[in-house]
Amino acid sequence: ISLGLRVARPEYANHVHHRYAPGLHHLAWRAVSRDAVDALHHLLVESGIPVLDAPAHYPEYSTTYYAVFFEDPDGMKLEVLHEG
Repeated sequence: ISLGLRVARPEYANHVHHRYAPGLHHLAWRAVSRDAVDALHHLLVESGIPVLDAPAHYPEYSTTYYAVFFEDPDGMKLEVLHEG
């Protein structure tokens, strides 16, 4: 089965993701609890991974939205959230 995947071109090896350029802004995953979000935050800080926004409640998304935002080595914004 061919999935039509392509190999990255060498000229883009040092390309950094720009979340406000056309395309993907960020990726998000759901956590099982607020404690899991907090535990991930602790691990991110301990590992020296850039945290964009520490765990917080985001009522503008929903009344129970709690999330941490961080960045991968390519500059991609990532999010782990708990709602409930």
